[in-house]
Amino acid sequence: APTLNIIDGITGADLGALPFEPQILAGNTSFYLNKVVVAEDGAIYVGNLSSASTATIQFVLYRYESETGEQTLVYFGDPSNGAATSSQVNGRWGDNLTVRGSGTNTQILLASQGTLAAILTPNSEAMAAFSAQTLATDASSASMADSVSFGTGDTFWAKGNGFALRLLSFDTNAGTATAVQTIGSSTFPSQIGPIAVINSSNLLAGIEISPDEDFVKLYDISDPSLPVFLDRENYHTNVSNSRADGAVCYGGGNLYALNSDNGLMA
Repeated sequence: APTLNIIDGITGADLGALPFEPQILAGNTSFYLNKVVVAEDGAIYVGNLSSASTATIQFVLYRYESETGEQTLVYFGDPSNGAATSSQVNGRWGDNLTVRGSGTNTQILLASQGTLAAILTPNSEAMAAFSAQTLATDASSASMADSVSFGTGDTFWAKGNGFALRLLSFDTNAGTATAVQTIGSSTFPSQIGPIAVINSSNLLAGIEISPDEDFVKLYDISDPSLPVFLDRENYHTNVSNSRADGAVCYGGGNLYALNSDNGLMA
């Protein structure tokens, strides 16, 4: 059974696990939980992986108020709100997930394997249920597949392994997101998949996943159109990660980079 483990961010020690029991057996049956993010108020959000091959799109989101909180089902549904059919890549959600804000100002962002994105927000102060606002983007299919990260204001960064880095401006009222920067491989490595942006420091970190060697790379994005390479660290393993699965996050002055089947670096 899948577990949600709590790891000490300084020592790497195992501190236990969150209680987890799939309340709805939906989506991809191998991934009842897939991505985990933590909001500014300490609330923990856990998403499953839906599947484009099922008759209906079934994305599930759980919430824990804290590391000692109980599991609460806050969303079950179709982030595309009917804009995608089950046979389309737009029907697959949960490969990426990010969050910002706290309480009723919480925004959870995710993108499909196709061209759609969505922002989930709480319906009330009870934080017991969330609704999804679908965003139709001008990004190419799969170009947001591996990672999304909020930028400043109503913007977000998106990256798929093998695709350009994009900065998109979104409008929840119009239900759209439009690229304002598209940064190709001559400036930013196309093989970077998972990314995280530290807006307060104008930094972007990403995991470059290639057949030869994998790296965590750090960039200055003071000029969003021209990321400047600052530093890199290499993984000590190189197990094939053909789907470029992983995650990057920042907290407490540390950067954490998870490269699936290759470990977690801090």
